[in-house]
Amino acid sequence: NQNGTTGVSSYSPGYALTESPTKFIYNSAGLGVTFFDNRELYFNPVESVGLGTTSGVGIGLTLYFTNPGSGGTSIFVPTRTIYIPGSSIPTGTELLYRSNDGSPLSISTDGISSFNLENNSIVYSARISEDLIGISTVLVGLGTTGTFVGVGSTNVGTLVYFTGIGTGVYHSLKLNPTKTVKADISKNTVNVSTAETHGIRNGENILITASPQLSTSVSVYYNDYNRRFYINQLSFDVADVDLVSKTITINDHNLATGQSVIYQEITPVGGLVDNKIYYVINYGKNSIKLAESRYDISINKVLDITSTGSGTISPINPQIIVTRNNTINFDLSDSSLSFTNNSIDYSAFDFRIYRNPNFTNEFNKTPSSQTFNVTKTGRIGIDTNASVSLVVNDE
Repeated sequence: NQNGTTGVSSYSPGYALTESPTKFIYNSAGLGVTFFDNRELYFNPVESVGLGTTSGVGIGLTLYFTNPGSGGTSIFVPTRTIYIPGSSIPTGTELLYRSNDGSPLSISTDGISSFNLENNSIVYSARISEDLIGISTVLVGLGTTGTFVGVGSTNVGTLVYFTGIGTGVYHSLKLNPTKTVKADISKNTVNVSTAETHGIRNGENILITASPQLSTSVSVYYNDYNRRFYINQLSFDVADVDLVSKTITINDHNLATGQSVIYQEITPVGGLVDNKIYYVINYGKNSIKLAESRYDISINKVLDITSTGSGTISPINPQIIVTRNNTINFDLSDSSLSFTNNSIDYSAFDFRIYRNPNFTNEFNKTPSSQTFNVTKTGRIGIDTNASVSLVVNDE
């Protein structure tokens, strides 16, 4: 009955209580993590938006507050600005606009024609003052004349005019929606069953030696268009593409940031090209973003995905994590590893494992092993059982 609540049952002395915390502390010191302000700022367009298709000194309108509380009951808001008290949003901040339960604002980029600002669309801020901001459909900065202009030779644009306030009173701007720092937290609980009565008491220290005898399969393919080998092709569907966060969901993808991949799809996702090489940005255990180059990753430039779709992501020569006492089986049966001449199939490649990065010292077995650690089966790219197996022992 904590704090006057009603208890649902009674508990006997010695009953274990388990806390389910709603927050945890993550120590990022020394990890080079950059945190972004991702507040969501709500505003009522009737009391916040400066309507009009002309701008300049003294051009704007007076907005009245329906429930002012204490202080003034009205404020002058220049055209092309939104009044959000104390927001202090820096120029160039990425914003996610939401109309929530109402219809969106109407805007104009030239002061003549207007259109609705699409719900859940990305816009960019221009700081006018601590309480006033303008928005643009492209990244903006201050030009040589002191006005806001588009950043980059292809980004022609400036602050939008507001021509309509839509409906609803809970419109919002979420800061840095695609720059969220995420972490995957997991906990493994293991029950160990012993062959006989263990006799272990609570609090005793124990030593467990695990010797798994497992076999892991790795499928190998060859992409002739890019002349690259890739391993364990990953697939995704239309529902796995998020246009707002620019992410692709692939469960347990095991892809590291910077990993090169080949995207393949006859009808590609908007912004992607069939059979093109991209670079992964790890966005969690089950999500990735893509970049055009490793340099783009270093400057946080994410590939813009403009429409949903499906496809495959093929990791090019990825790192393979091995576990002692396991067997890795490289599946070499795919037809991309062979060619046909005069109706006869031939293996296009051999598959060897080397001790050194110069590929001069082939590995077959460890010195003390009585059997070969590497075993080859079948004809590569031809036989269904074609494979190379590697036994990972203590050495």
